Amino acid sequence: MIKIAVEPDFLPLTSLIDHKASGQATGMIIEILEAVFADTDLVPEFVPVPLAQQLTALNAGDIAAIAFKAITPGHDRGCDFSLPIIKTGAAWFAPKGNPWTPDQATDRSRIATPGTGPLAASLRAKFPKLEILETVSYDASLKAVVETQADVAALNFHIGCYLAERGYSQEIEIPAEPYEQLDAALAVNEGDPENILGDFNTALERVIASGLIPEIETKWLKSK
Repeated sequence: MIKIAVEPDFLPLTSLIDHKASGQATGMIIEILEAVFADTDLVPEFVPVPLAQQLTALNAGDIAAIAFKAITPGHDRGCDFSLPIIKTGAAWFAPKGNPWTPDQATDRSRIATPGTGPLAASLRAKFPKLEILETVSYDASLKAVVETQADVAALNFHIGCYLAERGYSQEIEIPAEPYEQLDAALAVNEGDPENILGDFNTALERVIASGLIPEIETKWLKSK
């Protein structure tokens, strides 16, 4: 059995909120990983580790892998990646019927994004003349758009779509794709000391070929 770190409250990607009661992890990434590992001799055990602590836990040997990590410059420090599991990234969430792009921006444009997330700093670097409204959560960012406190929200594509579909489908335009796309993959310790990636990548290729991953994404992103 290999221990895999997941963020415990990160729907639709991962969640272990009910883990103690049900013994089950849930989420889009969990379903994909379960399908992949079912085609290997490896048995995953999903354990809750906050995002900020995952790489430290991996390098210390407390876990064997991180369920998903964006493949970006600097993120590969201390770890190796599997083949990409999904494509995610940052997306714009604008008022219904009024999709937003940066070329529409004026000096008074306001972009809402969670202050604890990675987007606030990158938005300030890309759009130094715009006001970046830091909120306390994804939901607060969407609410800022609905209440016209912001012109648009910048959020992770998958999480933003999940929340907008379920809470703001009449007020928020659901983006078709991220404005900044990133691959996300399983991450293991540098050098893959537990020899996870070979079998995992082979099984992942078979799952990709089966067409299962888009089905799982649609299931989680569309409101029920």
